[in-house]
Amino acid sequence: MKISNMLLVLGLGSLVMGPLFSQASTRRQDLMGTPVTFTANVPGVTLSINSVDYRGALPQTINFQPGTYALVARAAGYKDFTTTFTVVQNRALTVSIVMEPDRPSMVEVTFTSNAPNTILTFANSRLSRPLPQTVTTAPGTYTIRAEAPGYDPITTTVTVSGSTTIPLNLTPSAVSLTLSTNVRQAQVTVNGQRLRGNFPQTIQLPLGPAQIVATAPGFQDQILNIEVTGPQTINLVLQPLLATVRVVGQVQVYVDGVLQQGETFSVEPGQRQVRIVLGSLSNEQRVNFVAGRTYELVPNLGFSVR
Repeated sequence: MKISNMLLVLGLGSLVMGPLFSQASTRRQDLMGTPVTFTANVPGVTLSINSVDYRGALPQTINFQPGTYALVARAAGYKDFTTTFTVVQNRALTVSIVMEPDRPSMVEVTFTSNAPNTILTFANSRLSRPLPQTVTTAPGTYTIRAEAPGYDPITTTVTVSGSTTIPLNLTPSAVSLTLSTNVRQAQVTVNGQRLRGNFPQTIQLPLGPAQIVATAPGFQDQILNIEVTGPQTINLVLQPLLATVRVVGQVQVYVDGVLQQGETFSVEPGQRQVRIVLGSLSNEQRVNFVAGRTYELVPNLGFSVR
């Protein structure tokens, strides 16, 4: 009977010990805590959690019991990073630490422009002198506005991370230019671009220098170099191409009753009355002059034009 009682006690003991081992394992896991991983964007960060300092390079994983904790992260040359984090049992957590420079390094940004007398507004501050100019500022993103007489203003944002030069390209403002001509078949080019269609004609041009060339058969080319400062109208009056007359001999020559000067002179094309005078002798006849041609006037008993 004694042996039987002992075996019974042992058997009951073995049945009880199984649940006791399982509960102890769970309690040990709870005591270890829930892992929290800390990362930082710069090296050399130290942590203080609920006023307890932790050493070691990040990233680093530390186990915590459930609850809310106060975190202060520090690094030389950076502002303190403060936050709170909440640990939930058996739910892993990552805390990202973003350190900001305590005093950001200043950079120099030089602005240039293709337009003269460009005035820049940088970060809501209007510069007093035209570009180019250098601005000393902290790295970041800024809104700028550039204005210049005769150019369309531009507003944009620039991001600077270090000293640099930023060129600004402004577009000249366009104005209306109306062109007309006295020759129907004239061909007109503006800054090398031939105009199509009938005249008068209105085109858009940027402010600044422009060249206008008008040509037509039988007429002298007309070349105009102008400065476009605003809307304007230009009448292109082409002159007929002249004929050239060279006189052989010492005689006076009258064309349509007008005495010509020099051994060589120009005559408008078409039928002209030509008279030569040599002493008391004179002779005259009508001559058809063709534009662009050169003629010799040779006196004889009369005279010939060839």
